Amino acid sequence: MWQCNNRYRIKGVEGCYSSHLDEDTLEKIFLKALELLSENLDLLDSKWENIIQESRHYSMVLSDLIRQNKIDYKSTEMCRVLDHITIGLDGEITVLFLEGTEVDL
Repeated sequence: MWQCNNRYRIKGVEGCYSSHLDEDTLEKIFLKALELLSENLDLLDSKWENIIQESRHYSMVLSDLIRQNKIDYKSTEMCRVLDHITIGLDGEITVLFLEGTEVDL
């Protein structure tokens, strides 16, 4: 079970409405985002060529991950590349990776 970091950031004020995300749902979201990225490698490669040194490490880790023939879900791998996932009230899902790439699902 994964919990929202903003649930009760301010005491007494509910910060978000989806307090928990089960592992299966998180896995599906993460793998779908990686699949979409792997379909757009040419765009990412050009982005990564111009990226600043601080984020280059995250770019290389994400690049290695999405270039695998078969991507298996591992929470440790996810934590190496994922900044956060936002789930809006309307159900829209946004996945933000540490190197700055954002995927809307």
